[in-house]
Amino acid sequence: MATAYESGVFQTPVRQASPRAERVRALALRGAQLGWFLILALFTRYYVFGDTNYHEDELLFFTIGQRMHEGALPYVDVWDRKPPGLFLLYYLIAGISRAVLAYQMVAALFAALTAFVIALIAERLGWARGGLIAGSLYLATMLEFGGAGGQAAVFFNLFVAAAALLVIAKTPDLRAGRVPVGVVLA
Repeated sequence: MATAYESGVFQTPVRQASPRAERVRALALRGAQLGWFLILALFTRYYVFGDTNYHEDELLFFTIGQRMHEGALPYVDVWDRKPPGLFLLYYLIAGISRAVLAYQMVAALFAALTAFVIALIAERLGWARGGLIAGSLYLATMLEFGGAGGQAAVFFNLFVAAAALLVIAKTPDLRAGRVPVGVVLA
């Protein structure tokens, strides 16, 4: 590329990336972030994989999911105070595998996705470089609260973070006095 001599200084013209190249670059960055969060989620939880004694609640949820495959109904045949969506999730996981590792891997996936959404929230709020840090801190600190396994919050946090992201994304509409349907659902 040719340089231009202007005001006694050589300047190299800056090439503008095409919109397509920018989209590809942004997608690659998102993929790298998600990959990092998946690796970190697995790394921070590896010590509980296969452990049936990590926390008694998640083993109960998984047992309820397994019993549902045998025809048992939550709140009728088996009881816990958690919402039905949690039992449905464990029912789906038990349909794939009856191994404890199955729900622990799904929980790690949910934790990684939550960290990714947290990074998107940080970016939306103007802290793009801090998004990776925020998501990583989420994964690291939830271990202190029993979040290495399949506790209910590990699964529900993804939906709460996604709802927060949706509300943040619709802030201009909210400031203009409009309440989009997505915000009501969030």
